[in-house]
Amino acid sequence: MYINILKKYNYDLVKTYRIKRYDGMYRFLISNIYNFIFNLLFPGLNSKDVNSKPKIFTHEVYLKMNLKSTDWFIDAEIMIEARRMNLRIDELPIEFSQNESRKSFIRIGAILEFCWNILKYRFKKQK
Repeated sequence: MYINILKKYNYDLVKTYRIKRYDGMYRFLISNIYNFIFNLLFPGLNSKDVNSKPKIFTHEVYLKMNLKSTDWFIDAEIMIEARRMNLRIDELPIEFSQNESRKSFIRIGAILEFCWNILKYRFKKQK
């Protein structure tokens, strides 16, 4: 489905955004705050849900991105690179279910790591 939209409408990147979340108020609040801060620091992208998956893009786009992250920040880095490259992006709505087999990994340490990465990427010198 996503790849068909990418090809049919000539997008560079197609991703989802969560219209319904069943993973609790804690994750809902953190996600909304994170997306607000991200869009504030990286204006023009206006992504509804930076970390939502999947993200589908062409091999050509992948080769042009300068991705460095090896952790959960990869989703944000893809979107930062998409903004830098001025890609044509489409976002499609999905419902997000709660993971019944485990609790959320998002703890204070992960939140601080995300904050550090956002600031680091926002203020790093562009080549």
